[in-house]
Amino acid sequence: MATPYLVREGMEDDLDELHRLMQESKRNGTNETPVTPSVETLRTYGFTEPTYFQFFVAVNPVDQGETSSCGENTSLVGYLLFCQSFSSEVGKIINLKDLYVTPGCRRKGAAKEMWKAMLKFAMAGEFQRVQLSDKNADPELIQYLQNYELTDLIQKEGWCIFNMNKTAIETLK
Repeated sequence: MATPYLVREGMEDDLDELHRLMQESKRNGTNETPVTPSVETLRTYGFTEPTYFQFFVAVNPVDQGETSSCGENTSLVGYLLFCQSFSSEVGKIINLKDLYVTPGCRRKGAAKEMWKAMLKFAMAGEFQRVQLSDKNADPELIQYLQNYELTDLIQKEGWCIFNMNKTAIETLK
């Protein structure tokens, strides 16, 4: 079955909708406004050199303002956000940071098509690995990724992931 969504690379004009979807994804069923990067921060780090992230979006197939088959009347119903890094072990790596589809639009192929778009990007750019590290990753996302043969390296190979927050960085300057 073909997806009812158009999947394409994210553009600067998408940032307001990307921000809305980021907030929606972090809300976790609460009415609290979650802390996410501002639209201006997204613009600075996604559309000025050097860029720190890239994204793909799933676009609602109906005209803006109309309601789609999943009940949404916004133009974007999902996003996949990633960044690039380098490993001395294998070379270029894609770090998947977030994959989200509005709940009413799930199970209609949007996530799969965004995933395939990112993999095509990875193959064209000769990336050697795609990885995800996320605090409190959504169990549905983890299950979805395991269906595509992503491996939990902490569990399987005993990898360690360390993180230094801004306060710790400032104390060492």
